[in-house]
Amino acid sequence: MTADLSDYDAETIALIPVTNLAIFILSTFGEGDPSNSAVAFWEWIEKADVSLSNLHYMAFGLGNKNCKYYNRVVDVISAGLNKLGAKSLMPVGKVDDAAGSRKEDFMAWRDELFVFFRQELHFEEGTMRYEPTLSVVEGHSADSTDLHLGKPAEQCSYYKATSASSAVEHIRVKNSHELFTSSSRNCVHMEFDLTHHPEMRYKTGDHIAIWPINLEGEVEILLHVLGISDRRSAQISIRPVEQYVKVKIPTSTTVEALFKYYLEVCAPVSRVTLLNLVQFAPNESAKRFLNTLSSDKFAFTDYLSRTYLTLGRLLHPAIGYNPAVIWSSLPLSLVIEPLPPVQPRYYSISSPSVISPRHASISALVSKTFLPNNPESFIHGVTSNYLRALQAVQHIQTKL
Repeated sequence: MTADLSDYDAETIALIPVTNLAIFILSTFGEGDPSNSAVAFWEWIEKADVSLSNLHYMAFGLGNKNCKYYNRVVDVISAGLNKLGAKSLMPVGKVDDAAGSRKEDFMAWRDELFVFFRQELHFEEGTMRYEPTLSVVEGHSADSTDLHLGKPAEQCSYYKATSASSAVEHIRVKNSHELFTSSSRNCVHMEFDLTHHPEMRYKTGDHIAIWPINLEGEVEILLHVLGISDRRSAQISIRPVEQYVKVKIPTSTTVEALFKYYLEVCAPVSRVTLLNLVQFAPNESAKRFLNTLSSDKFAFTDYLSRTYLTLGRLLHPAIGYNPAVIWSSLPLSLVIEPLPPVQPRYYSISSPSVISPRHASISALVSKTFLPNNPESFIHGVTSNYLRALQAVQHIQTKL
């Protein structure tokens, strides 16, 4: 059973029998504070006067070493549990979010947890089977006005959670040019025309949020490797399998719009995603390749140091294994679930609002990150390269 601590009656923890195990996963915020969902449990553990001698538990904490109180919450709660007689079966696991290795740190701790289950509790480990949290249905929407083809949807639950007080508008680019260019980097200066949006006001130093479009090449790779290039215009509806699951992107939409506008198809792929993909591998060569990367942290890290790994590139026949095959059995839900939704990128406004109140400008350094062990390969910044592409198109139109 998985439960949010805010939904759990802390006093009943003493009733958990010795035959059951409890696993606590706790975050630390601000000045060593618990998350909102853990406040009640935090307060209870500080003043509880009960025996927890029947409780066997493990604990895992999420924190940031740049903060003064690194993982204080999991330390305080595990100490409180021990003081009341509970028995910790493993050392407390911890993640340092500042190191950017949250998923890898959790997987390392989870592997140790599974070893304990096998060796100490004699559990038998089975093959993990993918269970979708989303249902993707292909077919025309009854109302064509509900079809989302690029613009961020204000009625989308994800949009409301992140941009409730903002407006999403199409803004015309008045002019743009490159401030400088070199073999290693470029800088784009872009001026936006706010004339037709009188409700928009800004101060110098405010930000403009840019919703980018994914790189065309990455979209095409993903469409091709899934074998759906010819169905790119197909309309799809995305629904949660369970009520507690939130759909993070607008629906209904098309397959192409999904990859182009709504999912971060250039996002890095985690080893957890690789594990889910194994059962859908189109041949033994692909299965061996995925098993090697997903089971070996060092092999995975080494591979990333030489290869720019997106979901499309991972599945593409030219990468990792040789046979030119299509992942036709891979459910679209498994493409949607691990990829984060496209989010706006914020750029500081560089123009003075007093002199130029209706024309806001930004200057963006075009990002290009080289891979550590492969200087000939690099990662394009999604939004900065999107802005550069806009600048190039406008430059051509101006010349015409």
